Amino acid sequence: MSRLERSLVDMFLPVSRAVAEANRLPVGSTPFRVVPNFVPDGIAAEQVEEDGDDPLLAKLPKGGFILQVGDLAADKGIHVLLQAYAGLTSTPPLVLIGRRLPESPSALPAGVTVIESMPHPLVMQAWRRCLFGTVASTCLDACPTTTIEAMASGKPVVGSRIGGITDQIVDSETGFLVRPGDVEALRQAMARLVAHPPLRARMGEAAERKAVEFKASTVVSEIETVYRSL
Repeated sequence: MSRLERSLVDMFLPVSRAVAEANRLPVGSTPFRVVPNFVPDGIAAEQVEEDGDDPLLAKLPKGGFILQVGDLAADKGIHVLLQAYAGLTSTPPLVLIGRRLPESPSALPAGVTVIESMPHPLVMQAWRRCLFGTVASTCLDACPTTTIEAMASGKPVVGSRIGGITDQIVDSETGFLVRPGDVEALRQAMARLVAHPPLRARMGEAAERKAVEFKASTVVSEIETVYRSL
């Protein structure tokens, strides 16, 4: 932004600490306050009519599975995730919900299911059914709502230590943070959650409590407070 445009700003509201740092805030004397993206309070209770014949629901594995939601893109860590998954042993299925792109892998390891288009209520059902989620981004993901949706569903998340993901996941408490692009670290974190159901349950409960910080009743009031103060 030009100096003139910046002079008209009373307060910057970056959605994560990473966004604030990437934009070199504060700019001059203009203050900023991190206000994250948010989801509806009742998102985890989002319901659809159960239908055993639904072709999309039928694609979900019957037992527990690992879930990643988002484009099958390199910057979302799809190649890293697939490499990590391929090296696991005694592995539950991996479900990928998202668009295929020209850069998406053409070959998938055994046990991987791709669902390209899914209505949001069904995505929330998938979160409730899964064992845990992954957010393997290699880009500076500003504040991904997929992480929040998983946490609100009571699921731990293995995510990259990059961007706004570091504001969402409390390492070793609500999930694990690993170095972006580190196949072995991602594999080890996933293997640990697969092998230890009590750990998954404990982290899932902690994740659900943490998700309250990213719900509308919390975040919208923060935004309103900023506007009133200005």
